[in-house]
Amino acid sequence: MYSQSPDHSLRSGAAPGEWRVVILVTLIQFINIVDFMMVMPLGPDFARDLNIPMSDLGLIGGSYTFAAAASGFILSQYLDRFDRRAIAMLALAGLSLSTFAATLATDQAELMLARICAGAFGGPASAIGMAMIIDVVPTERRGRAMAIAMGSFSVAAVAGIPFGLELANWHGWQTPFYGIALSGISVLLAIFLLLPKMDRHKGKHKGKPATGVFSLLNKSLTRWALMLVVVSMFGNFLLVPNLSAYIQFNLGFPRERIGELYMIGGGASLIGMQVTGYLTDRFGSLGTGTVVCLGLALVLWFGFMQQPEMALVPFVFAGFMVFSSARRVAQNALTSQTPEAHERAAYTSAQFAFQHVSTGIAAVGSSWVLTADEHGVLQGMVILSTITLIFVLAQPVMMWVLKRKLDQKPVM
Repeated sequence: MYSQSPDHSLRSGAAPGEWRVVILVTLIQFINIVDFMMVMPLGPDFARDLNIPMSDLGLIGGSYTFAAAASGFILSQYLDRFDRRAIAMLALAGLSLSTFAATLATDQAELMLARICAGAFGGPASAIGMAMIIDVVPTERRGRAMAIAMGSFSVAAVAGIPFGLELANWHGWQTPFYGIALSGISVLLAIFLLLPKMDRHKGKHKGKPATGVFSLLNKSLTRWALMLVVVSMFGNFLLVPNLSAYIQFNLGFPRERIGELYMIGGGASLIGMQVTGYLTDRFGSLGTGTVVCLGLALVLWFGFMQQPEMALVPFVFAGFMVFSSARRVAQNALTSQTPEAHERAAYTSAQFAFQHVSTGIAAVGSSWVLTADEHGVLQGMVILSTITLIFVLAQPVMMWVLKRKLDQKPVM
């Protein structure tokens, strides 16, 4: 038994199980994000030790992303057949062991194999975590719960990555991977000790065919939800891989202050997501999401399509981080209402798979649009920002359509 009565409050009066799930899922997401994000900053370190060409570092990072997407597509039709706690523990065990295996790599092939395995387990870990939150947190409080879990991205940017880089400076590039692996095993034990079985959804699956990606895409409701995820992530990641270069070379922001900028942006986005979660629960995901998207549109117009003064760069960067992450909170609170109980893990697995594919395609696509002159200044940022703006303004319209479809959905 893991569902909670709707009259309990996540904030103060909820049964312990609801809080436990949200906190443990947040830890799962944090470990997964740090494991994914840590690789690129450490790239020059392990490239030197393993004789990997710098030009191939993108392959190391991309191997995780595409493995996570592939596992999401393949496993989506099976995850709802099993106890969610057991799947979470298995995924964390695989992620931890794969991350540890990366420390044993002696060349590029071995490191890539370890990262592919990490992605194959990391994708289901994130998906099953979100399915657990959807299971136990009622719709009227789900915005705050999603914001807490998604805040792990900001915490990773502000604390996890800088701390990992310091560990690498002290004891070598393998040390952060040791820490991630140990943290994963620790959270696995916490899940085993603190959570009961989470298999109530299995009873609602009997007599129904397995739900996979193609089954989900056959349903108008989940098709719109997944399209909304793609629109949101694709628009964001046209710009995200190029933020640092744009700020340094186009806007003249000093390289030695980039770390400070990311800490400010990460901290601001963490606060922004929690506020958005509260507003989503209070006023609804559609209204909140519309306001947040309009805020991001203004940031894109003044910060990317115009040429802001260098003194305004921290505000532009923080604004981009805040509104980009906040709109995903409102979006996920809405899309989480689309799957039935017996297909929640299938849906979240497909959602993460679509996220990974869309971010990868966007990152590659941005490189086709942009060119750099002899001073490193990026040409084509206005075009890229305009495309992103179109995707941002499309999101409220798509959310409105999805909300109408949800309102017309028969009550089960």
